[in-house]
Amino acid sequence: MIALSELDVTRDIMDFQFVRNSKAEDPIEFFISLTNWTEHKLEVLVNFTKPILISNGAQLDQVLIKIKNRDYFISKGGKMLREDQVNLG
Repeated sequence: MIALSELDVTRDIMDFQFVRNSKAEDPIEFFISLTNWTEHKLEVLVNFTKPILISNGAQLDQVLIKIKNRDYFISKGGKMLREDQVNLG
């Protein structure tokens, strides 16, 4: 069993892609941390260094998430995420 403190969210758990739909050119910087993980939920904090830049155009920006390792998401009954359940966003 791996401790939460040993997990790196983007290395071990998910691909996190920020898709910018506005025409602003300032770079978007963010940090991701795992705040809670129980058998019923996973909480991830995304801290944008300049949140005022997010979705500041006519179209909203998007976040795309893909679960990297389905082995981390097995129910007590042994059910694993299906391939079509690993993409979020």
